[in-house]
Amino acid sequence: MIIGSFILWVTALFSAHHVAWDQIGEKAWWSMGYAVVCSGMMGHVLWYEGIERIGVTKALVYTYFIPLYAILFNYFCMGEKIYSQQVLGGVLILLGVHRVLRS
Repeated sequence: MIIGSFILWVTALFSAHHVAWDQIGEKAWWSMGYAVVCSGMMGHVLWYEGIERIGVTKALVYTYFIPLYAILFNYFCMGEKIYSQQVLGGVLILLGVHRVLRS
């Protein structure tokens, strides 16, 4: 992650587009902070801890929860709507994970 971040920052210096940093709102900065800390740092640490505790095969099944968590986060924290297709997808995710973990 550190190497990838460094490469992104270096390439951003040579970007053809000018970024108006003063026009970026507070909500965007908080979203970026959440993405870096929770999704990036904590997510990786907890993922590898989970792999160590339950093994790769069982841990991999939990990656299917990512879209479900994203929908719920956006609903509760960002005020987005949840559509029927997303509910159906969430139900299919839960049924699929339940079936895999049960067998």
